[in-house]
Parts: sequence; structure tokens; C-alpha cells
Amino acid sequence: MPRKRVAAFWTQYTQLATQYPEAILLFQMGFHYEAYRGDAEIVARVLDRDPGTRQISLDNQVAMIVILRRELVGTIAELNAKGYIVAVADQVPGIMSQGTRARQIRSVSRGVSQLEP
Repeated sequence: MPRKRVAAFWTQYTQLATQYPEAILLFQMGFHYEAYRGDAEIVARVLDRDPGTRQISLDNQVAMIVILRRELVGTIAELNAKGYIVAVADQVPGIMSQGTRARQIRSVSRGVSQLEP
């Protein structure tokens, strides 16, 4: 049986998510951030929004929620206030990986203290 091809961003997301499995990962997609699967459900509940879905392969979708760039700081603060650790994966300008913008985790925060730059 042939392997199902997944979107390049999804491969990056799952690799980054393993670096901080205890954190909610906010993943930059252009001018906004997205959270997926269980993270999306948590963010949706905290922000009192309905999650949507994102196509990751021809026949597979995952729960997803969008966080606008202008909402990022407030969203992190709300999640931290509820006791969640938040990792932010930003796009790396000019660097491509697997046909999409490369990303790296730029910050991880818990409450008022930032764990890493």
C-alpha cells in the first residue's frame, strides 16, 4: 500500500512538537499562527472560539485554530494564566525546507517567566 503524502508544513510541525511535548505549539503560517489537534482544542476552549480544520493530506484533516499576529501576546498570556506552557515556532526568513518556509522554536513561556529565548 502506498504511503500517504502529507503536507510539508505538517512534517515540520510534528518534528517541532516533539521538542517540547508538554507545550502548546503555535506555528507561524505567514501572517498568523496556527495550533493543531489537541493544542487547537485547548486554545479554542481558552479563547472561547470554535476550532476549524486544516487539510494535511488528500484524505486527512486535523483540528486547527488561527491566532492572528496581533493576538499572539494576549493569547500566550491567557494560556499561561491557565497553566499552559506555550512554544512559538516562527518562520526563518529566506530559508526553505521541504518546499516550505523553515521554522524554528523561538520562545517557550510559562507564566511570567520565559524558559528559553
